[in-house]
Amino acid sequence: MPLNTIKSTRLDRFLREQKAESKDIYFQTSISIGKLSHLRLNRVNLYIYDFYLIGKSIHHDLNEMAQDVFSDYDAEIEQTHQPSKNSRRKGKLGKFGQIISQYLNSQSSLAQAIGMDKNKFGRLMYSDSEIIALDLYILTKLLNLDFKLVTEAICGHLYLNSAEEQQRLRDKYQAELDAKKAKRDAGKQKE
Repeated sequence: MPLNTIKSTRLDRFLREQKAESKDIYFQTSISIGKLSHLRLNRVNLYIYDFYLIGKSIHHDLNEMAQDVFSDYDAEIEQTHQPSKNSRRKGKLGKFGQIISQYLNSQSSLAQAIGMDKNKFGRLMYSDSEIIALDLYILTKLLNLDFKLVTEAICGHLYLNSAEEQQRLRDKYQAELDAKKAKRDAGKQKE
């Protein structure tokens, strides 16, 4: 995949199935309604922090959510997942070999598996907020790691908004709706 490519997901379909409204997610997470719209329409990439907060706001299991939202990529992941070629011996690996071989991927091969430049991949090692959720999903599948546990390790410091903050955002949202309505009504009276 070329750099800066938007990686499409099934987030919109998933949220519709969950009957999750963007405004409710906004109140709980502070992810703007405009950004949520762009995420739902695949106009921007879904970063892991946003994925995590959306999952928490709708009280959904992160593994199940990821399987649904990223289901278009499962076949691609299966094709990419091949045993490590580092082994010189032919034959079946022992249990220790099976455990260790899943971690014998180089940074370059992992970057290639998710369609990312290896230098950008290296920079991600130091900046969790820039990780695209789909990339993390693919990597956890390739390394046989639990997506939910890895995501919680990365994002566990993030919390949903307090009840007071949610109310403040509701009031702000309502005030914006009222202002738009008043402007529309004023425009109709001029006609």
